Amino acid sequence: GIDIKTIKSILPYISIGGDNLVSKEKLKEILMGANHTLVVYYEQPLQTPQGFLNRADSNYTNDYLGKNFKTNIRYRYSNGSKLSMGFNADKDIGEPFFNANQPRGFDFYSAHLFVKDIGLIKQLVIGDYHLSLGQGVGIGSGFVINKSIEVLQIHRYASGLRPYRSMNEFGFFRGAAAMIGTEKFSTTIYGSFKKVDGNTIVTDTTLFQTERYYNIIQSGYHRTARELALKNTSTQKVWGAYMQVQLKKLHAGIGYVNQELSATQRVAHADLSYAAGNYLFFGEGALQNGGGKALLLGTMASLHSNLDVAFVYRNYTVLYTNSLSNAFSNASTPTNENGVYMGATLKLQHGFKLLGYADFFNSPAPKYRTNGPSHGYDYAGALQYQPGKSFKLEMRYRIISNEANESSSLGNTIGYLIREQRSTLRLQADYTYSKQLIFRTRFEQTIAGNETISAQRGNLIFQDIHYDGPKGRWGVDFRYCLFNTNGSGARLYSFENDVPYTFSIVQLSGIGSRFYIMMNYKIQRNAALWLRYSNSFFPGEQVLGYGLDAIQSDKRESIKLLLKINF
Repeated sequence: GIDIKTIKSILPYISIGGDNLVSKEKLKEILMGANHTLVVYYEQPLQTPQGFLNRADSNYTNDYLGKNFKTNIRYRYSNGSKLSMGFNADKDIGEPFFNANQPRGFDFYSAHLFVKDIGLIKQLVIGDYHLSLGQGVGIGSGFVINKSIEVLQIHRYASGLRPYRSMNEFGFFRGAAAMIGTEKFSTTIYGSFKKVDGNTIVTDTTLFQTERYYNIIQSGYHRTARELALKNTSTQKVWGAYMQVQLKKLHAGIGYVNQELSATQRVAHADLSYAAGNYLFFGEGALQNGGGKALLLGTMASLHSNLDVAFVYRNYTVLYTNSLSNAFSNASTPTNENGVYMGATLKLQHGFKLLGYADFFNSPAPKYRTNGPSHGYDYAGALQYQPGKSFKLEMRYRIISNEANESSSLGNTIGYLIREQRSTLRLQADYTYSKQLIFRTRFEQTIAGNETISAQRGNLIFQDIHYDGPKGRWGVDFRYCLFNTNGSGARLYSFENDVPYTFSIVQLSGIGSRFYIMMNYKIQRNAALWLRYSNSFFPGEQVLGYGLDAIQSDKRESIKLLLKINF
């Protein structure tokens, strides 16, 4: 968003790189200058799920063993990006808490020690951590967005090692890792030894034989006797090394990773990126034992001051089953997929901006809900109008098409593929009335269907209001939403503002309304409090949810409370 004239004006005051080696005196200053952060979180649903109501029955062992609330604690001792020490403790709704089933109190604990730029040690972490290398083809962890209307986000700027500070109980490494070297050349070595949840599935086959495979459970829930029995039933061992060269315009890296879980998985990977003027070229390839191969190639370019383009090609063979990869893909995991992605951003006159992408992909082998080769496409486009800083209007349209098995209830062979399609239209207006008062209005419509059934439709409209009180001492976030869908295929998703350290995307289906109000108050200079109430109302319904999560009500309410203290 910065124009060329401004860039040239600030260049004399900006430097990148340089000598970041830290002396012993500087290390002492880092330790002395660090600060403490304590966060306490509590969530209380106001309705009681079925899993808490059946304890007098004979099936008590299948019900929730804990209380109907969620809580966690975070502590961190840090100094900017140079130092971080801390721990997390988390208990989910229904999990036992300081009783015979969980005498240790919280269900999940996490801790880390992270330091940066101390002598030849560029990064060092002990405990729980994230690791992102190259484009994530060989190894990558942490939350990433594969496709966005902002097309220049397709390139992964690998962060290397990062301390793990989340409450998610899967998708991180536990052990130790270090990046050692200089600004131009460095080596990363890492190891992880972690218990994971899972169970062995036995399936009958012909000739009186059986197939066994290990099913990894990623939910992190340990609420019932069965879920507790599957907790930490296997061990995941990961170790590897990565060497990289970082020059002014060129980055190159090569690595090896070994994972032992239900079987041994070995992957060799190499990545390369080169910047030349307004062009950036990048790519990564990987080879896995058993014949798996993966390749990703991409480029981003500023062809004009008002035109940016992006291109990505990927080819992940069906034998490439690297569970540690989070590379760019249409599916949730980069395997059994070939595809080409093209995107562009064009700035027009008078505050208009045009964005869009087209992604074409196919799967050469069968996959979930698809008993044969399949292909699909994903188109998205947006027109934005922003005449000034106080007002922005956007119209966005997206259409996703995939092939899937036809339902066997129609009397046809399950392997017969039909096309499923989902389109979404969004209109959104953002208006900043003042520094304290901001409005956002959105209308969204979804149409979903296939070749054999009538299309399902869903509509959503909401109004957001954000207000900051005088001197920033307190603030309020409010949303009121109406939705109407005639089938689960047209369900709608919406991101919501939530208390800090919480990520909230709600799924809306059926006919109803939803609202939330969140207040924050600065108790004093080093302490702040957040309080959030949410309510989803479904008129005419008597039961919401299913199984142990079912509640006998036409509404679902929740209260969240978070206290943050710095000292």
